[in-house]
Amino acid sequence: MTKKLIAFSILAMLSVYSCSDNDNVTSLSVGTLHGKVTLDNIGINGVLITISPYDISGKLSQPKLQSFNMASESGDFSFELYPGTYRADFLYYGNDDEVFQATRYPLYIVAGSQTWILVELKDPVPRCFLASDGDATVELSWESAYDAIYYILYRSNSLAGDFQIISNVDSSSGTIYHNDQPQSAGTYFYRVTSVNNQEQESDFDTTLQVDFTATIYPPTGFQAVDMVDYVHLSWDSKPCAIYYRIHRSEDNEQNWVFIDSTTGDYYDDTPIDTSIYYYHITAVSIYGTESEPSTSVVVNYDGRFDPPRNVSIIDRGSDLYLSWLGYNNVAYYSIYRATSADGNYFQIDSTSYSYYSDTPPVEDNYYYYITAIGPNGLESDPSSVVSAEFDGVLDYPAGVIAIDKGLYVELNWEEVYWAGYYVIYRSDDDERYQQVGRVTGSVTTFNDTPPSAGLYYYGVSTETVSGDEGEMSEPVTVQFTDDLLAPTGVDIENMGTYIRVIWDMVLSANSYNIYRSPEGGGYIIIGSSETNHYDDIPPEEGSYYYKVRATDTLGHISPFSNPAYAYFNALPLPPYDVTAIDSIYKVHLSWQSEDTSGFYIIYRS
Repeated sequence: MTKKLIAFSILAMLSVYSCSDNDNVTSLSVGTLHGKVTLDNIGINGVLITISPYDISGKLSQPKLQSFNMASESGDFSFELYPGTYRADFLYYGNDDEVFQATRYPLYIVAGSQTWILVELKDPVPRCFLASDGDATVELSWESAYDAIYYILYRSNSLAGDFQIISNVDSSSGTIYHNDQPQSAGTYFYRVTSVNNQEQESDFDTTLQVDFTATIYPPTGFQAVDMVDYVHLSWDSKPCAIYYRIHRSEDNEQNWVFIDSTTGDYYDDTPIDTSIYYYHITAVSIYGTESEPSTSVVVNYDGRFDPPRNVSIIDRGSDLYLSWLGYNNVAYYSIYRATSADGNYFQIDSTSYSYYSDTPPVEDNYYYYITAIGPNGLESDPSSVVSAEFDGVLDYPAGVIAIDKGLYVELNWEEVYWAGYYVIYRSDDDERYQQVGRVTGSVTTFNDTPPSAGLYYYGVSTETVSGDEGEMSEPVTVQFTDDLLAPTGVDIENMGTYIRVIWDMVLSANSYNIYRSPEGGGYIIIGSSETNHYDDIPPEEGSYYYKVRATDTLGHISPFSNPAYAYFNALPLPPYDVTAIDSIYKVHLSWQSEDTSGFYIIYRS
C-alpha cells in the first residue's frame, strides 16, 4: 500500500454557519477540542483526524462539513469548533501497512470551554457505547475495539447489582449493533467488553441506564387492494411483533371496529356490503404492549375490479398488439375500439388473457380501452385510452449501410420491432431490383456476393410473420472491388536485434506476403506469414520500409498496404522495470526484457 502524506495545518477551524431565512450569516463563539493520539501509549505523528458534526441518532447534523488534519509529531491535536456535538475519526498506517482506526463520539463542545480526549489506537475497550429504548427492544451500539474477536454484553436491574452475561456478539469493523429484549419493561443497566484471540477480556468503558418501556412502533408499508369479492390487506412484517390487530371503519374514520387478528403480514377481509371502507392495523409485542395505529388506507369496495393498468399498444404491421397488467380471479377482459379519441367505442372482442391482437378492417387511426369483468359479472370502469395508426405494413429499416469487404458486400441495418423477416434487394442501375436474400427478424446483417466488380445499389424491406411485406428502404450504394482488400494497420515494432512487422487481418485472406525496401531502393518479397505479424532481420544497419499484401486460396492477391518505416541498428533493447531489493545479506535485482537470446551485464556504482 502506498502511503500518501499530505501536509495539513495542526490547528484548523470548522466553518459552521447559522442560516436564517434571509441567508444572513451569524458568527458564534467557539470551544476547543484538545487531545492526544497514542500507539502502545506513545504519541505518534501522521494520524489523519476527521471531525464531523454529529447528533445522538448517529446522523450528520447540519451543516454537513468536515475537517481533515494531521496530529503533531507527539500525537497532540487541537481544534477550535463552534458549539455543538461532534464525532472524531482517527486513521493511521503503521508498519507493514497495518491499519489502525478509532472513533470517539458524542463530543460536546461548549462555547468558551475546553474538551479533552485521549485516544489509544490499540485500545481493547469498546468505545462510544450507546443504549436507548427502541422498537420493543433495547437498542445497543458501540465502536469496534482493537484485536477483538467478540464482545460480551452484560445487563443488571440495578447499578450496584449483579451484572449477568446476556449475549456474545461477533466482532466486525466499524459500528456494531445489537438489540436486547428484557423479560419485562423496567429500568436496566448495560455494559460491554471485548475478548481477544487469547481469550483476554477488556474492561468496560461506561455503564448505561435505559428506561425500557416495551413500546412497539406502528407497522409500516400498510396497503389495501379491492379484489372484487374481498379486500386484500398487506404490510411490512415486524420481528418484534407476535401478532397484528386489524381495524375497520365505515364512517370516514370516525368509529373504528376491531375485526380480527393475525400473525402474518397480510389479511383478507370480506365485508358484507359494498361500500367505502377504511382500515388501519396495530402491532402487539411479546410484552403485550400494542402500538399506535398504522397509517390508514381507504378502499372503494363496490364489487368491481379497478380498471386494467399500464395499457400499451404496438403496431406490429399486420396487427395492433395490446397488453396490460391483469388481475387474479378476473372472468375476462373486454376490448373496446373507436376511430377517434372522443368517438363511439364499440366492444370488438373479449379475452381471458392480459394481451390481445387486433387487425382493423381498414387503414386508419384507432383508439382502444380495456375493462375487467369479475366473477359476479360486474364490469370495471374503462382503462386509460391508447391509440396507434394502422396501415397493415411495417416501416422499412433505418440505418441501412453497405460495406465493401473485398470479396463480398456486408449489409447492416437497425432492428424493426416485431419484424418477422427482412428482405434484401440489389440493383446495378437503381431501377431494376432483384431479391438476393431473406433473413429472420432477429438478424440485422447480411453478406452478398455480386457477380462482378462495380457499383451496386441495395435496399431492405420488412415482412410481418404473416407474410405482409412493406416498402423497401432508401437505396444505398457501394463500390464492389471483387478482390482482397489491402491490409491496414501496418506498423513496426523495433525488437532491437530484429524488426517485427504487424498488421490487421484481412477477411477471406489465408496468408500474407511481406515486402522490404532499403531507403531509396525497390521492394522485394522477403517472406510470408499466415498470422498477423512477421519477424525480419535486415542485412545491415539502416532505414527500411515494409509493405504487406494479402492472398487467398483462390489466387486473389490484394493491393499493397501503406508503407511502414523502421530504423534497424541490431542492438538489443535495454532492460526495463529494473528493481533492487535489500535481502539482508545481498541485493536482489530483477528486470523485464524483450530480448532473451543473449545475456545481461550488471553494473554497480
